[in-house]
Amino acid sequence: MGIDIRELKKMTGERTFLKEMMEIFFQAMLAGYAGDSKKEPIAELPGSKMASPFIRGPWKVVDPFIVTPISSRSVGMTIISFYDIPVWYMQYAGWYEKKAIPCLKAALHYSYEKHEFNGGRGPREVKYGKFVYSNSPNDFYNTFKVFDGSESIHVASHEATCLGVHQYRGGLMI
Repeated sequence: MGIDIRELKKMTGERTFLKEMMEIFFQAMLAGYAGDSKKEPIAELPGSKMASPFIRGPWKVVDPFIVTPISSRSVGMTIISFYDIPVWYMQYAGWYEKKAIPCLKAALHYSYEKHEFNGGRGPREVKYGKFVYSNSPNDFYNTFKVFDGSESIHVASHEATCLGVHQYRGGLMI
């Protein structure tokens, strides 16, 4: 079943539409990268992986990411669609050492489970074992409608030892 684009434009101005979209985001993120889902390669995108699309009623969330095999650099994009119309996105790019990935996933899982929106990423700061995850969303643009910022992981006992950083941005597409 499709939806008339004029009807979609009316709906997107409603608080309930945005609230529902945000709830779908948190559910999808918990089921995806931050969760235990199996990530499969995408044949057309070398180096890519993606969990199965998250689908709930008219909502669909895809979250592919690409890691180059010759470095720890990565890039990804989360897209939320409503009746197959893209309505929201998040882009992220940077690098993380492999040993920092469990900290990254734990930080993301923490925010998503608590339904805390910090630029679509983890909390402002959280300690995970000997690592510290830090997130710096742009406070001027930190809403579900528009956001950007950066996150990083470093060794707790030595802040100068950075284990990775990502820049991110996103928001509504309608």
